[in-house]
Amino acid sequence: MSAQNKKFRALSLVRPSTATLQTWSDRLGLCYHEMFHEILLGILPLLAVLAFIPGYRQHRKLAVFYWALPGIIALALGVLLTHETPVFATAVTVLGSVLLVRAHLLNRKECACCATGHDHQRATRLAKVTPQPLKPTMRLKEVTAPNASLDPKITTSPITTASSLSEGHN
Repeated sequence: MSAQNKKFRALSLVRPSTATLQTWSDRLGLCYHEMFHEILLGILPLLAVLAFIPGYRQHRKLAVFYWALPGIIALALGVLLTHETPVFATAVTVLGSVLLVRAHLLNRKECACCATGHDHQRATRLAKVTPQPLKPTMRLKEVTAPNASLDPKITTSPITTASSLSEGHN
C-alpha cells in the first residue's frame, strides 16, 4: 500500500470520528465545561507532533514548525485568556488555528513534493560539493586607475607581482 493511500485511509477514519466527537460533546455539554479546552490544549501538542514529525523526517523542512509553533502558542494563549478577555481570546484562538492549518498544508505540500521520487538531500549535497565551471565569457579585465596619467607609480596591470614591487613600484 502506498503512502498516499495510507494517508487517505487515516483521514477517512479521522473525519467521521471528529464529527461524532463533536456531536456527543454537544449533547453531553462537554464543550461548555471549564476544563474541556484545557484538556484539548493538553492533547493538541501531542497530536501536532504526531502529525508533523513523520512529514519532517521525509522532507526535512523546518518551515512547517515555524508555522506550527506560533499556532500552538496562540491556542494556549487563547485558552489562558478566556476568562479575562473572551473576545481577544477568541481572536487569538482563531489566529492559532489558521497558523496550524497553514502548517498542515505546508507539511502536506512538502510530503507530496518528496513523493515524486527526487532526493532533496542528494541534490543539496551535490550543489555544495560540485564546483561550478567558469563561463568562457568571464575574463579578467585590465583595470585602469582614474589618475594613471598623473601618477607614474600607479600601474595598469590587474595583478601586482613580487618582482614589480621590488623594481621600485612600492
